[in-house]
Amino acid sequence: MHIVLERLLRVRLGLMRTVVSREWSDLHDIGTPKFISFSRMVMDDAWWTEADIFIKSIRPIYSVLRLTDMEGSTIGLLYGFMDRIDESFQKNTVLSSDRLEKLRSIWNRRLDWFYRPIHALAHVLHPLWRSEEQESNKELLSNTSDFFSRWASDDLSMIRKLEDELLLVHEHLLSFGGPTPRLRETQLEPVSWWHKYGTSAPTLVWTKDLLIFIYDFTNLQIIKSILFV
Repeated sequence: MHIVLERLLRVRLGLMRTVVSREWSDLHDIGTPKFISFSRMVMDDAWWTEADIFIKSIRPIYSVLRLTDMEGSTIGLLYGFMDRIDESFQKNTVLSSDRLEKLRSIWNRRLDWFYRPIHALAHVLHPLWRSEEQESNKELLSNTSDFFSRWASDDLSMIRKLEDELLLVHEHLLSFGGPTPRLRETQLEPVSWWHKYGTSAPTLVWTKDLLIFIYDFTNLQIIKSILFV
């Protein structure tokens, strides 16, 4: 939908010239309902305005969907961007409240499926997303705690180790607190980041699933081109 509408907007002037041209009027099907409807649509400024509004409103969703098909895309990275879609809805001033609420409802149903413990842990372990916002996200923390419980088979001693080490990461303490772990260029290479700075969190580092959650291979150009735009 986004690709088709965006293309139509780009060729709008060409379409308008076409439907008023002699070649168009000479077509034998010009009087059929489809031709008439299409011609009216092309010349209708209100339709183009609506199309432009819709494109701008769904562009954040389209950008995330494109990201899922790109090299280097992992759940740890996607979680952060998907979480920001709702922020873009809140800032939307071009859609009517009814249409915006319908769009948010569709997106939230998908987002509810995506909010799973494994996705939450992938997000909190990705060095790029370390922030106070994570620490205040109750759903994120609850899902992370749930994953720890499952992975440790409710072993309270192991769960405590994991939680204590995660706190070090969030609070930028010990090996996580120096200037280089905070550099964007080092955070864009999460596997290398954990190998270099993860000495203070040996339990997290050697969790056998860790490298599944973050990058084995990172396409830096993709991330840099969309990050925090």
